[in-house]
Amino acid sequence: MPREVHWVARHDGDAVVWVDMAKFEQAWSGVAAQYVGKGGRGPTSDSFSKYRKFGQWFAATARPVEMAEVFLNGGFPEFSNGRHRVAWLRDHGLRAFPLATNPDLAAEFTERFGTAIRSSVLL
Repeated sequence: MPREVHWVARHDGDAVVWVDMAKFEQAWSGVAAQYVGKGGRGPTSDSFSKYRKFGQWFAATARPVEMAEVFLNGGFPEFSNGRHRVAWLRDHGLRAFPLATNPDLAAEFTERFGTAIRSSVLL
């Protein structure tokens, strides 16, 4: 049964940019120190645990999901918060999502990863 994801930003003043998961994933997968792969495989020993805990939380609540906070480092997306939740949602069918970033980076995120989709539905 499809489920729509509702989002909330953690900080006022962040720019919100809707991104295409496939485009974003292609660039993010090139950041070995940050990338969380399918099933929660990641660069740290707690990657799977954080991935799994988000899935449990998401299944048990209807509360909005905090947007991931992402910046660019050498042109690659890096997270300051939210990579495990984005990975879990990706693995469960997410095709587009909003991320929070510095307003100075919003145009580049939009140009490189943007999408016209303005909803997040898990299939």
